[in-house]
Amino acid sequence: MYTLAIILALLAIFGFGLLFGCEIYSFNKTGAKKYSFFRHFPYELNCFRKNSKYSWIYAISLVVACLLLIFPFFAFAFINGRELATRGGWTIAAGYILFGISIISAISFISICFTKLSNFKGHVISTVIFVISILCSYLMMLLYFGTDVFLRYEIRNEVRIVIFFICLIFIALLILLMFNPSFKNWAKLVKYEGDNYERPKFSYLCMLEWGAFLAFVLELVPLFLAMFF
Repeated sequence: MYTLAIILALLAIFGFGLLFGCEIYSFNKTGAKKYSFFRHFPYELNCFRKNSKYSWIYAISLVVACLLLIFPFFAFAFINGRELATRGGWTIAAGYILFGISIISAISFISICFTKLSNFKGHVISTVIFVISILCSYLMMLLYFGTDVFLRYEIRNEVRIVIFFICLIFIALLILLMFNPSFKNWAKLVKYEGDNYERPKFSYLCMLEWGAFLAFVLELVPLFLAMFF
C-alpha cells in the first residue's frame, strides 16, 4: 500500500500542476495582468467564475487531486494502526489524527478555490481553517516523527532529526506568513495611471494561501521519510 501511496501522491502533484498550469494559461490569455502567485488568489484560477463550459472538469479534477494527495495519510494510519495495535494509546491515534487533519486541509483548500472573493468573511474563514490545519499537521508530525518524547514512533535517529528540522522550518514559515504585519493592508490597492487602482505587487493574503498550499503538498516529505526510512 505504501508503493501505491507514492504513485497516487505523484499523480496528485502532476494533476495539480496540469490543472493550475492550464488555468494560468487561460487566465493570461484574457489580456489582463499576468497571473502571479504573489498577487492573485487560487480562486481566480477557478473557471466557474467565468461560466466556462469546462467548469465541471476543473471541479472534479481539483477534488480528485486532493483525494489522491491525502491518500498516503490514510495508508499510513491504516497500516501502522494494525502494526502498532499492541501499543495502544497515542501511538495508534496520532496516525488517524493526521489523516483527519489532512481531510480538513483538503476540504478547506477546495473551499478557498470556490468561495467568491466578494464573500470576504467566508473566504477568510476558509483560509484560516486551511492554514491552521496545515500548521497542526506539521506540529503533529514534529511530535510523532521528529521526537521520541511524546508518542515514541520508532524511527531511525538520523531520519528523525531530518524530519524534525523539516517540520520546524515549515512551522516557522507558516507562522511568519500568518503574523506578517503587512496583513493589515492586504486589501489596500495601489494607484497607477491617474485614478486607476490595482493590487500591490505583493498581496500577503494571496501569498498566505499559496504558501499554505505548498506546505500542504510538501507534508508528504516528512510522511514518506517516516514511512520508508
